[in-house]
Amino acid sequence: MWLRIHSIAIWMWHRPVWMFAIACLVAFLSINLVAYRHARAMLWFAGPGERTARPQDLSTIGKIGVLLTGVRIPRPENDRTPADIGLIYQTERIPVDDTVTLEAWSIPAGSARGTAILFHGYSASKSDMLSEAEAFHNLEFDVWLIDFRGSGGSSERYTTVGYLEAEDVVSAVKYVQARSGSNPLVLYGQSMGAAAILRGLSISDMAPDAIVLESVFDRMSTTAGNRFRQMGLPAFPGANLLLFWGGVCGGFNASQHNPVDYAADCQCPTVMLHGELDPNARLEEGDRVLKNLRSRDAEMVVFPKVGHSPTLAADRERWLEAMQRLIEKISGSGRHPSR
Repeated sequence: MWLRIHSIAIWMWHRPVWMFAIACLVAFLSINLVAYRHARAMLWFAGPGERTARPQDLSTIGKIGVLLTGVRIPRPENDRTPADIGLIYQTERIPVDDTVTLEAWSIPAGSARGTAILFHGYSASKSDMLSEAEAFHNLEFDVWLIDFRGSGGSSERYTTVGYLEAEDVVSAVKYVQARSGSNPLVLYGQSMGAAAILRGLSISDMAPDAIVLESVFDRMSTTAGNRFRQMGLPAFPGANLLLFWGGVCGGFNASQHNPVDYAADCQCPTVMLHGELDPNARLEEGDRVLKNLRSRDAEMVVFPKVGHSPTLAADRERWLEAMQRLIEKISGSGRHPSR
């Protein structure tokens, strides 16, 4: 046995070019395997269990472990209903195609000033937007909360971070408009939900009266790079490989999933809500989306010292003032929100 090992060692010693090529091939395959596992874990939700902590909450050893094994994200589930905050609601089922069905909660407001459809962010569900739903209800809006595919009460177990979810937005808008009459329609999206709204405007003829984009990223490549930087790693080539394998796993071109490009098809009044210290979708990304909006009536509302978190919870007064300005633009009512 030792003689055989010695022979192999001699063979390797006399073929440095071959050994270098083999080492490069092994490294290339290993890096791609890790990138594939990460992409798969981020797009296909796991079963019940503990979720991987945020990068900023991990120790150095923890970050190394996550880098090697990938994240674990359980399928998002609803842990509350509108009834828990005293709102009457009804559960609806919205078909998207032959396989995808969305679950929605409709919350009537009586004599409504308008209708708001709320779309949650990545690895979240509609119950995470109950505070926003209550705020719109207090503003005398009928409210619809939507679970994207893969989340809450909807079908499937995967996400595409807003790409295919744009089809969910379009289907939800058609479903709601068929039931809401001529009331002004506002679409509100958080992060992934905001990206899905912009893409929905780009791929369809839906025409909401206004949209609200909260914590939206500009390009998929940028937000992927942000995640690597939070881990203390360079964005290249990891983010590029993550996008490639994410597209393979999700069946879409992740490198072309860019809200900043979709923004050119947005013509309606728009309010952008953005945390000043958002590490996932940085403020300059929001600025780029804002500048590329086709709408001539758009504003950015920045929330000081806020990260990638709901802006309503951070500063209710600033949030309500922004929504009131938007409502006045589309209704001309001049009425004031309930505080």
